[in-house]
Amino acid sequence: ALHLDTGILFPLTEAFVRPGPAALDYISGQRIRYYNVSYLSLLLIGLHIVIVHFLHKFSGIDNLNSSDDATYEFLSSNVKFVVLAIVPLLALNGMLFFRTLKLNFAEHLIVAGICLAAMMVLSPSGYTVDFLSERLLGAYFGWLEVVRYLLLLLFPFWTYWNLSKNVYFGWERIARVIFFYCFLLL
Repeated sequence: ALHLDTGILFPLTEAFVRPGPAALDYISGQRIRYYNVSYLSLLLIGLHIVIVHFLHKFSGIDNLNSSDDATYEFLSSNVKFVVLAIVPLLALNGMLFFRTLKLNFAEHLIVAGICLAAMMVLSPSGYTVDFLSERLLGAYFGWLEVVRYLLLLLFPFWTYWNLSKNVYFGWERIARVIFFYCFLLL
């Protein structure tokens, strides 16, 4: 059963404002204030799928990416697996580049889950703004889509930058986060 009584807004706010310390708080046992990270991620993935399906159905667009049908077909039919694959990739990279934090793989999965939760809020909110701006205002704000993609792309950077602020300093912190990010994109 899905219990929404513990509050979802607090962990979502924390995921945007201070994702690293929020993950460390959750790991250290301060779980009462936080909704379960795994359930929250799954709930947001489901919400994302429903919103994107609704917007795709009512936008009148038959195919969002007609230039590469095979890629679009694979991603649309396996979206849950593709999205869930982000969590272990972030966790593995976190273990490789942030060893001094002394977090095990399961704890890095929690950090990645909080990162995913924020990304799952950013993504459908951008689709919704695009859809509403086109329907209500008759204009398409393509720059909002660019901003949304940049935020989605840079959010793991923000999460691990925020996570490592008390352990790594100066150039070492910058280098670790950049290497983490470059390795993630490979």
